Amino acid sequence: MNDQALIQLALDALENHTAIKHPQQRAYRDDAIDALRARLAQHSEMDAAIAAGDGTLHGAIDYWQKKAMREWKGLTSAERKTLWNLSTKPMHFAELVEAKLREKNA
Repeated sequence: MNDQALIQLALDALENHTAIKHPQQRAYRDDAIDALRARLAQHSEMDAAIAAGDGTLHGAIDYWQKKAMREWKGLTSAERKTLWNLSTKPMHFAELVEAKLREKNA
C-alpha cells in the first residue's frame, strides 16, 4: 500500500470517528484531518505535475520551473473597472480581483 492510500485510510478513519466528546480532543482530530487533507492535496499536485511533464519526477520539475517562469498577467484598466462595477463592497471587489487574477495566471 502506498503513502497516498495510507493517508486516505487514516483520513477516512478520523472523519468517521464521531464519538469524541471532549472539545479539545475534537479540535485535535479536526487538526489531524486538515493536515491529512493538505498532504493528499500535495500528492494530487505531484501526480498532476508528473502527468503534465514527461511522466517522470524530472519532467514534473521541468513543468514547475516553466510554470514559475511564466510572465505574470495583471488586470487591464477595463477589467478593474468592470470588477469594481460588479462589486457591492470593498471585500467583494478584492475577492473578484483575486479570482480574475487566478483565472488569468492559471
